[in-house]
Amino acid sequence: MKKVLRLSIYVALVSLVFASCSSDNDDVRLIRDFKKGAFVLNEGSDNSNISFIENGVDTVANKVYELVNSVKLGQYTQSTALSDKYLLIAVTTSNGAGYVEVVDNKTLMHITAFAGLSYPRELAVDGSKAYVSNGSGEGIIHIIDLETLIMDKVPIKVGKGPEKMVVSDGKLYVANSGGFANDDKTVSVIDLSKKEVVETIEVKSCPKDMVVDKAGNVWVYCAGVPNYDNWPNITIVDAGISKISGVDYSVSHFETGNISTSGIKNIAISTDKESIYYVTDAVYKVDYQATAMPAEKFITPESSVYGINVNPSDDEIYLCTFASYSESGSVVVYSKDGEKQETKEVGIMPNSSVFKN
Repeated sequence: MKKVLRLSIYVALVSLVFASCSSDNDDVRLIRDFKKGAFVLNEGSDNSNISFIENGVDTVANKVYELVNSVKLGQYTQSTALSDKYLLIAVTTSNGAGYVEVVDNKTLMHITAFAGLSYPRELAVDGSKAYVSNGSGEGIIHIIDLETLIMDKVPIKVGKGPEKMVVSDGKLYVANSGGFANDDKTVSVIDLSKKEVVETIEVKSCPKDMVVDKAGNVWVYCAGVPNYDNWPNITIVDAGISKISGVDYSVSHFETGNISTSGIKNIAISTDKESIYYVTDAVYKVDYQATAMPAEKFITPESSVYGINVNPSDDEIYLCTFASYSESGSVVVYSKDGEKQETKEVGIMPNSSVFKN
């Protein structure tokens, strides 16, 4: 009965929104059904929101979560992840505390939220489980059962400031960035069947983002540690990419040159998992079997890049770009050959895209 009542209230609310808005409002047009397309997470300067780029549609629907649920999403969204049923969103507040919002991925209607987290950062979905990295200091990983929507009572302890997570061969790899202090340079490996850390691997400093290639190797984007000794000239120490072997956990380190991006999503991989794209002063492309980083730029963006993703349906590259912390940003779409296709205006500080295909 409660579900029926809640649904009736929702239908009435949506009808009211439609009645009060112009019929040509493209943001409202998509409320009823989010079909194939890209959800873009806009971190914002105070209140964040989500944009939706529908496949084959020229216009962009902005602030869609707010339009559907009649409330703002929250202050600083960090990441999103899609499951078969849900879109999960990690949100922090000005003091770091936050929650994971769970919505229906067809309607964006609120389902539940996991509150009381100290500093939620990244999300990963693997089958019926979702994983949340949490903590600016000592870090933990929370596990959410997506069938029951219940979070495990006992989290798994990892390194400091855990960020991106990837799943490979039954293992969850966690990039421990060091948090605000930038004082960690490890990747924790969790055996998902045992729910315990089975390996801690040293990489370059401040690992933040990762992808898994065709051979099961984990490529770790390491942002490095800022050195202020020659202020106002800031240098970045020990940045680069570390590749962890999926066979024996051995590590190869690569220099990537100038780390000038302020972005937090800086590495992506092609659908066939053979081409890795990473962001420094431009976008570079490297083959998964390469033994050195490329010197030639693959894409030279027109604005600062805050995030990079690859659409698995067509291998198009989505760059989240911004001009300032108070202006609307853009998603600039490139072909897999690096040719610019189109630009979509979204919200303030877009940091990532996830794809519903």
